[in-house]
Amino acid sequence: KVIETIPIDTVWDVGLDSDSWIDEYIRNMIELKNIDYNVIQRGDVIRIDNQSYIQFLLPINESKNEISSLTIRLVNGSNSILFIDQLTNADFKLLINDGEVIKSDVLKMTYPKQIPNNFNEFIQTVNAKMTIITGARRNKNSPTPKELNGMLGSELFFTDSIGAVWLFSDGNNNFEVKEWK
Repeated sequence: KVIETIPIDTVWDVGLDSDSWIDEYIRNMIELKNIDYNVIQRGDVIRIDNQSYIQFLLPINESKNEISSLTIRLVNGSNSILFIDQLTNADFKLLINDGEVIKSDVLKMTYPKQIPNNFNEFIQTVNAKMTIITGARRNKNSPTPKELNGMLGSELFFTDSIGAVWLFSDGNNNFEVKEWK
C-alpha cells in the first residue's frame, strides 16, 4: 500500500521478469501514477546530497542460470558501507576485480550458507573495520561465528543476538555504533 499512499517520484528496480501478482500490481501503479521507472545497472550512482551517494555494484545478468543479488555501496563523505547478500562465486570474483571500488569501512552481509573459495580475497579487498551479519547459522555447513570472526578480522556484530545496529556518522568521523533490540 506504500505506493498508493506515499508520494513517489522514481522507482529503481533490478529489472527481473516476474509474473507475480504483487509485481504486476506495482507495475500498474507505476504506470497509473506516472512514476519514473528505472532499471538498475551495474555502476549506476544515485546522489543523495553533496557528500552522499549509493553506488550499485551488482546486479549483472551475464548468466541466465545465476542471477546476482543486489550489492550496493553507500558512501557518506569519507565513510562507506558495502551491503551484500548471498553472492555467487562469480559475483565475488567480479567484485574482487573492482578492487578499491569495494573498499569500505563497514561490510553488512547475511549469514553465509557456506564460504566461497574466494571469500578471503574478497574480505581482504573490502578491508572493513566492522562487519554486521544479519540472520543466523542455518546448517552444519555454515561457518560458526568463531570461524567467521577469525576470517573477517574486523569488529563483528551478529544481529540475531544483539538486535538491530544503527550506524551514525557525519561523513568526516568514523562510524559510531548504537544498538537496540
